[in-house]
Amino acid sequence: MLTKFWTNMMVDDIHETIKFYQRTLGFEHVMSVPKDSGEALFQ
Repeated sequence: MLTKFWTNMMVDDIHETIKFYQRTLGFEHVMSVPKDSGEALFQ
């Protein structure tokens, strides 16, 4: 059973992408890499 999944995506607007994953899929933004860079990891 899959318990964790990581992927890298290149998007035009990271902030809108974060909102989409939170609203639509219920994901939680847990950290950015590197910190405060705007690159996001979801759980």
